Amino acid sequence: MASHELARMKKMDAYIAVRGSNNVTELSDVPPETMKLIARKMRAGAGSASQKDQVGGAARGPNTVHGPACWNEHANAFEDFYFEVCTLDYRKLLPGMKTLQRLMEKTDRVDIKGRDTDLHFSIKGIPAVICGGDRNIPDGEVFSCPVRDSVEGHVTFSAPSIYQGIAFDGIRLEFKNGKVVDATSNETKKTEQNSRFRSGCPLHR
Repeated sequence: MASHELARMKKMDAYIAVRGSNNVTELSDVPPETMKLIARKMRAGAGSASQKDQVGGAARGPNTVHGPACWNEHANAFEDFYFEVCTLDYRKLLPGMKTLQRLMEKTDRVDIKGRDTDLHFSIKGIPAVICGGDRNIPDGEVFSCPVRDSVEGHVTFSAPSIYQGIAFDGIRLEFKNGKVVDATSNETKKTEQNSRFRSGCPLHR
């Protein structure tokens, strides 16, 4: 499948993806090893082409599932919110994003503290990349990543998240020397299967 999608994408002038799902838990009974195999094969084929070579972008369209499942919000209210943020004039955000980019690129240590969160890491020497509506919609971030072995502490996520069809809530990750050493949630066993030290950040030199 990956080679077929790759060949098809190479013939495109631009790639525009509008994604959505009528059942966010559809893949919940697929074994993790199968999901990892599919992700690895697709990433090496069509996924790499869409990220590196193609002009275009991707958006996730609102529907009666996406809003209620992810935001605990009525579908119509979520649709209004979605189109409001998708039609922002991202050019107006660029001056502030450039200021943040300059700050991040001269920053070494980052400390994040909050309720059951105390996380520390370095971003020294790692680029800060502006996302100003050129690729994904909605957009508006300036992203970077930590120096690989610098992450220490723990972080807790108060919002639920659906990954590969499984709804995770109350996720808490503990880091030591850049690696996840403990992971818990309402689906602790599945959280542990999906949390690991990842070395594939494209910003690492």
